[in-house]
Formats: sequence, structure tokens, C-alpha cells
Amino acid sequence: MGQHVEIDVLRRYTSNQLNEQEQVAIESHLDHCDVCFETYLHVIDEWSIPHSLSETFTDDTVERIKSSQPNMSPDSSLPTKTDYHKKTITNYFLAAGLTVVLMFTGAFKLVTNVSDKINVYDEPISDELVDKATGFLTIQTTNMGEEESKNE
Repeated sequence: MGQHVEIDVLRRYTSNQLNEQEQVAIESHLDHCDVCFETYLHVIDEWSIPHSLSETFTDDTVERIKSSQPNMSPDSSLPTKTDYHKKTITNYFLAAGLTVVLMFTGAFKLVTNVSDKINVYDEPISDELVDKATGFLTIQTTNMGEEESKNE
């Protein structure tokens, strides 16, 4: 295409009404012609979806859902402050009761006995693992050196 593309052709191109050969030719032309590309951008700006939704679609849909589900009023789903406080107090009493039961069964004493047996001055397990890995690698390296000397 040596000349500029007409605006009607660009509108048909935008709405996918051209055959494949014409579409390829227009795409190629738009790659090289800044004037036609600017016109194409304006066509896209004015183009609208043929089956767009109405402005009130969302509100209408929400109202239809509310009317089909009468037991879902917005006020009934939210707990009141009184309900919240009752639940909080119930949880505190439950926690206190559980603590008393654990104290009488000796569960806390068992935990303190186990923690007393742990020696804080023991070597950390990470250091132990590093030492063992280093020892293993030293043995492997020594064995490989012996095998090489036997093969020579």
C-alpha cells in the first residue's frame, strides 16, 4: 500500500470484517506508516464493544441475587458487639480451664523436667554435623589417596 488507508477500511479492520489478505496488508502498512497508525489508534478509541453491558448491570444483578436469597440480609450475617464479647469471654474461660486441667495432670511439670535435662552447654547440633561431615570427607579423601597409590 503506497497511500494512506481510509478510515472506513480501518474501522472494518478493527471489527475484523476484512479477509486475511487485506488484514495482513493493513498490518504491514501500519508497521511503516505513522499517519495511518495514529488514525488507527483514534478508530480504536471510538470503537465500542457491540454487546456491552448496561451502566446498571452490576446493581441490577446484585438486586436480583438479594431478592432470590431472602434469608441473606446484610444485617443478619454480621455479629453484634455483644456476640463478639461473649465469644471472647468464653474463649478466655476455656483457656483458663484448660490451663488448670493441665496443671493438675502434671503436664507442665513434665515439660519443665524435659527442659531441665537439656544441657545448654552442649555443642550445637550444626557443629556436630559439620564435624561428622568433615570426618567423613577426610576418610574418603584418605581412602582415595591410598587407592591411587596402589594403582601406580
